[in-house]
Amino acid sequence: MEHVHLGSKGPRVSRIGLGTMTFGEQVSQADAFAILDRALERDITLIDTAEMYAVPARRETYGATETIIGRWFAARPGVRQRVVLATKVAGPARGMDWIRNGSSDLTPADIETACHDSLRRLQTDVIDLYQIHWPNRNVPMFGAAYFDPTKDRACTSVHDQLQALTRLVQAGKVRHIGLSNETPWGLTEFVRVAEQHGLARVVSVQNPYALVNRVADNGLDEALHRSGVSLLAYSPLGFGTLTGKYDEVGFDADRPELGRLARFAGMRSQRWGRPETLAAARRYNALAREVGLTPARMALAFVYRNWRVASTIVGVTSIAQLEEDLDATMATLVDNPHYELPTLGFAFDGYDAVREAYSRIMPGTRRRNVAAQMRVHAISHNTLVREAHVSFTKSNGERVTGGYIVVMSFDPEQKLISGERMYMDGNFAEMMSENLGPDFADVPGVTKLSDVAPTIVRHDAYEVAERHGITIN
Repeated sequence: MEHVHLGSKGPRVSRIGLGTMTFGEQVSQADAFAILDRALERDITLIDTAEMYAVPARRETYGATETIIGRWFAARPGVRQRVVLATKVAGPARGMDWIRNGSSDLTPADIETACHDSLRRLQTDVIDLYQIHWPNRNVPMFGAAYFDPTKDRACTSVHDQLQALTRLVQAGKVRHIGLSNETPWGLTEFVRVAEQHGLARVVSVQNPYALVNRVADNGLDEALHRSGVSLLAYSPLGFGTLTGKYDEVGFDADRPELGRLARFAGMRSQRWGRPETLAAARRYNALAREVGLTPARMALAFVYRNWRVASTIVGVTSIAQLEEDLDATMATLVDNPHYELPTLGFAFDGYDAVREAYSRIMPGTRRRNVAAQMRVHAISHNTLVREAHVSFTKSNGERVTGGYIVVMSFDPEQKLISGERMYMDGNFAEMMSENLGPDFADVPGVTKLSDVAPTIVRHDAYEVAERHGITIN
C-alpha cells in the first residue's frame, strides 16, 4: 500500500481508503469490526464516514456508522492512533427532516454542533479530516448536470462556514478540513476565501470518479491541480455497476442479494440507477473480460492509477469484497510474475507470493517513516529502471539513508509487469530483511536465488547501481 499526503500540508493517507456507509444497514457491527480489522492488516489507514450514514439514509440509522466505528476504537486500544479518521457534516437536509429539523441551511453553529456530536459517537477527541458533505449553495450535484440560477436562495456564506471550521481546528477538535461533492467554482472559492482571510485551507475534495462517472475530468481536475488540493475518489465501481453483477438481470428488485441498486428502490431512481449508466457499465465489463480481467479489477485499476486521484474510497459489505478491491492494485502484473531480491538471496514466483511479500514490506516501511526520491529510466521497449534514494528510521531509532535500484521487465504483448529485480545497499537491505521476517523463506513460491536461473539480464541498470555504490553480483 502506498501512502500520500493530501494537499500540501494535509495528512498522510493510504492510496486506498475504506468507505463505511454500509455499516449499520447492510453490514452488522460484528462484520464491520472484521472488515475494519482486515483493512488495517492490509495497511489501509484512511477510514471515511459521515454523520448521515448508514445509507440509504433513514431516521433510524442516522449516526449508526459513526457509532460502530467509535465502538471499534473502544474495543481496540491504540487503533485510533494508527488511522486517519475522516467524517462529514451533512449539508442542507435534502428532505431528511431528522437532520437539524430539515434545515435548508448549514450554519456555523450547525457545523460546530455536528462536529461535537460526531466526536461523541466516534469516541475520539479529534477528527483528522472534517468535510462538508455537499455544498450549502444551489449547485448541480448527485447526478444533476446543469446549473439553474433561478434556484439560488439565501444561505450561509463560504466565509462563515470556513470561520466555523477554522475555530474547530484552532480548538484541536479537527486537524484538517475538506469538501465533498464540490464543483470547480466551489473549490476555488473556498481556497480564495481561506487565503484572503487567513482561514483553514481545504486539503481535499471527495467526489465520485469511475469509468461511468468522469465529471472530475471536466474542469475540477485542473482546479484541484492548480490549487494544490487532492481528490478522494468515491464510488470507483459505479455503485456496483462495474462489477458485472448487474449485467445479466439489471437492477432486479427480486434479487436484493445482488446489491444496493437491486435492494433499494430509492437508489435505483438516482444517478447510478440510470439506464445509460448500466449500458455503459456493460460495455466496460465486456471489455475487461476480453482482456482477461474481472470487471471490478479493470475499473478499480483505472481509478487507482489515474493521476487525478490521491486516494480511492472503496465501500464493501464483506472481507471478500475488500480483498478483491485491494488486489486490483496488482492489476499490472502478469499471471505468474517472477521477482528477485539478489541482495537478500531470495526469489519468488506467482501472484500470491508477490502479494505476501508486499503485505510484509509496506506496513514496515510505513512504521519506519520512509521518505524517498525516485527517478525512472527507460532502458528498452520492455524494461524500466526505478532508482530511489531513501531515508528511514532503523529499529534502534537512528535515522539513516539508503538506496535501491529496481529493474522492471514487461511482457511486450500484454504490457504488464512480468518481473522485477531489486538491488539494495546495506542500510536498505537491513530494513527489507526485517520487514520480510525470518520466516519469509517458508512462504510458498519463495526460493533461494541461487536455485533460480536469473531471468533479468545485465544492462545499463548495473552501471547506474554501481555509480551509487550498490554492488550487483
